[in-house]
Amino acid sequence: MPIRLLLGASLAFLTGCAGMGLSAQRQPVAPVPTVQNDAACNSRQVLSRAAPQYPTEAARIRQAGWVVVRYEIDPAGVPAALTVDQASPVGVFEAVTLAAMAQWRFAPADAGSSGCWQLMKYDIG
Repeated sequence: MPIRLLLGASLAFLTGCAGMGLSAQRQPVAPVPTVQNDAACNSRQVLSRAAPQYPTEAARIRQAGWVVVRYEIDPAGVPAALTVDQASPVGVFEAVTLAAMAQWRFAPADAGSSGCWQLMKYDIG
């Protein structure tokens, strides 16, 4: 009888832990790619940068990763056409990266800039 009770309590505990998301494991991260901007992008001074928020679950499991974003800068200095080009691991950091980069501001220029790339690295240590 005591063995059944112990087994039942153990199963209840494990089921409860799984429901809390404790079964999530860190995913492997691909090597960081080399990113090179077009000359027009390099000449645009960054006036302000918004830092991305580390996703809660990724921080909890200490998940590292990176995202490469391709974008344009309009003449007023606002990023446009933000798209994720690559990410590792996929599905973890893309949304927070795009949300943060949409808030960046660059120095105004006579014309827009295209062919811009940004690598965002995430490492909680």
